[in-house]
Amino acid sequence: MGEVPATYKGDSAEGSVGVDSRALRHFAEVMDQLIAPLNDAWQDLERSGDLAAGRFNKADEISGRAKEMRSQYIAKIKKFREAYISLRDGMLNLANTYDRAEADSIEAATRANSMITNFKSTMPQG
Repeated sequence: MGEVPATYKGDSAEGSVGVDSRALRHFAEVMDQLIAPLNDAWQDLERSGDLAAGRFNKADEISGRAKEMRSQYIAKIKKFREAYISLRDGMLNLANTYDRAEADSIEAATRANSMITNFKSTMPQG
């Protein structure tokens, strides 16, 4: 089987289509760079303790609000992180799908060419 090119071009009902699995993988790598700081922020917030109430009238209220805000931030960072991970994994899966499709296409074309060559060799010359 031949070398699988990284860039694929073809036609669709809407016109010309081109896919570059290297670009998809690069996008996934960039997503990894964005996921790392989200992991750090999420873990930092998870490790941080609750705000202790002070000794004044509104202390419990302030402490409760801070705890609620902390929980909300943790939940939002987690959702953001999960979305990035899902997007990254989707890009990698798409790149792998295009690579497999191209490899299968090359293999099928090679087999078809071989069958045609074999068929031609059985034809009488003349």
